[in-house]
Amino acid sequence: MSVKELAPTYFTRMRTVIRETGRQKRILNAGCGDGVYDLYLKNKTSQIVSIDINRSDIQIARELNLKTNILYCVADIGAMPFASGEFDCVICTDVIEHLSDDMGAINEMCRCLKKGGKLIITAPSKNFPLFYDPVNYVLNKFGKKLRIGIWGWGHERLYTIREMERKADLKLIKTEYLSKSLVGLAENSYVNSLFQRFTKTDPGNQARIGKHVNRTAKTVKYEIPAVFSFIRDVIIGLDRVLCRGSAKSVGIMAVFKK
Repeated sequence: MSVKELAPTYFTRMRTVIRETGRQKRILNAGCGDGVYDLYLKNKTSQIVSIDINRSDIQIARELNLKTNILYCVADIGAMPFASGEFDCVICTDVIEHLSDDMGAINEMCRCLKKGGKLIITAPSKNFPLFYDPVNYVLNKFGKKLRIGIWGWGHERLYTIREMERKADLKLIKTEYLSKSLVGLAENSYVNSLFQRFTKTDPGNQARIGKHVNRTAKTVKYEIPAVFSFIRDVIIGLDRVLCRGSAKSVGIMAVFKK
């Protein structure tokens, strides 16, 4: 478990992606971060290849997933060292919003995917709930933004499903709106930004070793008390019931077939 799993947005996104991935022969985790997703995916596949440009995250991911069917390497998603059609499934979770060339990265993921393979992408939603980031909710209406909240931590852009579909240029087979207004209220993005300072070693996603690798590694291996997990699950459950049918969400998931 990871301390990040206390956050309803992170937990919902992770569980949704893992469920959607299903059992696959060979998976590419493009932008694997600290390896928490791999911890849950490794029993669903023959092999996972996980890459990230952040050397600190790769170091932590290797320590978290010792002696497994996972190959880790430091690599740029925009120029991946893999043959075309090499993977049955490619997942990319909350990465493309950080990239200066998201189209280049998406094209690379499509290239590495087998014919008939599945591409799963998540990203922050342009249509986010008011109380998740009220400052930018108002500013965005006038084409302005502040580098806080949903626009913090190096985000270059937000997405709609339609924009993601246009950029992927594959058959869209499933969409999902992840974490809606109640979660947005409970997990305010300004508090979330402070929280992330303890769970990221290198928020700028540079190819280097961050200063706080050991501290961050401890948060990745943190055992969450049952009472906190229960509170998180209650919030997620109420959000699904009370906000059912709403398109306002903190994040979105798009699933494509090649």
